[in-house]
Amino acid sequence: MISCTTLPLKDVLLNGDMFSTGSFPRVEVKGENGVMLINQSDIFDTIIKGKYISKRNVRLSNLVEYGEVLIAGVGTLGENESFCRVIYANEGLVNQLVSGEFIRMKTEAVPSGYLFAWLNTDYGFRFIRNTQAGTKLCRPIPKLLLEIPVPIIAKDKMEEIDRMVREAHT
Repeated sequence: MISCTTLPLKDVLLNGDMFSTGSFPRVEVKGENGVMLINQSDIFDTIIKGKYISKRNVRLSNLVEYGEVLIAGVGTLGENESFCRVIYANEGLVNQLVSGEFIRMKTEAVPSGYLFAWLNTDYGFRFIRNTQAGTKLCRPIPKLLLEIPVPIIAKDKMEEIDRMVREAHT
């Protein structure tokens, strides 16, 4: 049996926590007059087509930054559902607005591509799903989610995985 050092998810995240975009009014406008809002059903499409909403009352500091790791945070438990699936924020998502249903993470102690690769495995997905509560619409319980173990391997290997993820998502 091979053993591996792990850290709880909270110990690899910036400020030890996750965040969300929050809520805001959704007044649809023409593209050039607003900011694109991307929801969970849009983000998993090959070509992302969100809707444009007014920038008014939207904190533009909450736009997605390159390398964020996002989790679809609301949904049902069907095996083909997007609930608890992980997204890596590449150039296509930078400066976009994602709905408040996403759980957003910025890494500090490990490269973001490495964290994405781990959480995107079937094992990582099952860990995330096992933190959920709810009946009709489920949500991960943040306190449990922050305790998910993250394997810590050699720094050069984590950086190599990070590079591969970045290349694959560009």
